[in-house]
Amino acid sequence: MASDLRASLTRISEKSRFLTQRYRRVYQERQQALDEIEGLRNLLEQRNKEIQTLKMQLEYLSVVSTIVPSREALDQTRTKIAGLVRDIDRCIADLKE
Repeated sequence: MASDLRASLTRISEKSRFLTQRYRRVYQERQQALDEIEGLRNLLEQRNKEIQTLKMQLEYLSVVSTIVPSREALDQTRTKIAGLVRDIDRCIADLKE
């Protein structure tokens, strides 16, 4: 009877050590997973901020591209201004005569 009790006590003791070790391992894995989740959340937040910044820059660039005249329009404007300056010079020359 005493040997059965000792054998049971030994089995219970071994099982409790096994469960304790397993609990510690699972607890460490959980902590690592929680740390990884926190890191991923921070990364996600940084990426979202970066996306917002890039969207804002894209919006600015699209506004600027609609405001800035094309190369052809700029050349036409310069040609018209040069023609007007020549006309003004002719008018001034005519007034001097």
